[in-house]
Amino acid sequence: MNVKSRIKSLVRTSPILYSTRLVYTNFRKRFSYNSGDISRDGGGCHLNASFEESIHYINDVFHDYKYYGGIDRFHGKVAEVGTGNSCGVGILFLRDGCDRVDLIDKYYCNRSTFHESEVIRKLTETNPALIKANRATDIHNEENINGLSRHYGPQASAENFFKENKGYDFIVSRAVLEHVDDPETSLLLMAKALNTNGMMLHKVDLRDHGMFTPEHADLTFMRFPNWYYALMTRGSGEPNRILANRYQNILDSTDLQYKILVTRLVGVGDITPHVKWEEIDQNLRDKSLSIVQKIQKTLAKDFRYIESKFLAIGGIFIVAKK
Repeated sequence: MNVKSRIKSLVRTSPILYSTRLVYTNFRKRFSYNSGDISRDGGGCHLNASFEESIHYINDVFHDYKYYGGIDRFHGKVAEVGTGNSCGVGILFLRDGCDRVDLIDKYYCNRSTFHESEVIRKLTETNPALIKANRATDIHNEENINGLSRHYGPQASAENFFKENKGYDFIVSRAVLEHVDDPETSLLLMAKALNTNGMMLHKVDLRDHGMFTPEHADLTFMRFPNWYYALMTRGSGEPNRILANRYQNILDSTDLQYKILVTRLVGVGDITPHVKWEEIDQNLRDKSLSIVQKIQKTLAKDFRYIESKFLAIGGIFIVAKK
């Protein structure tokens, strides 16, 4: 291991040292974005994924929307928030019978043009109606797919897009709201942007996305006070630390009928199928709560005194209907 690698490894072993690095990195990312550079790597699993992995992931996401939303067929106008570097889920909405799909993302996520064209080919090759609707164009280029519309930049952030864009039958996202600077305002705007009987379907990953794990325990990122955590993360897409209780509170303030399903527990792992907290096996809940309660007193003030179950919940799936 060279000197540079040793220094990086040392920094990772200390939450305080690493948090300092995050402050610096966050400043650079915000400065770059505010200067007009909206591109970034990442944006889902597709950048470094095989063709088969991409197709499998896209089908899983779409299946979850249908299964947990209790939906037979999608229809009308859809907004997919934080689409990333693939339009695959959007194509499945069109294939299911939707008229229009808006793919919105404040970042342009780098991608392989060849990889994405092959994904599109696979998803459209067995759908005569979709091929016919696009017969005059190269359907393997997402820019030519009728009904699919991309939106990028600050005006395509969740906090801004739904101020002007409304009339949606479905608004969906997968592992996105935890990266939004203000998910509470975003949810309120989404609720207003829904048509009558419209639905929101959001899967939210409440973990630290590798900021301090696996070198450190779960919830380490909740040890920092809000003012300092904002310096580490705000504006660059890092996890926002908005927990299930705050999503519940904001949904309570709307006229939506909703349920919040648990997708993951700290110290336990994934909960599949996703169910309400009360429906999880008591032994699993107790195991997670025991882990949380041992470290809760070491967390920042805002997390030290909340109900332990909201710290134990490591992921949620929101199903809300207008």
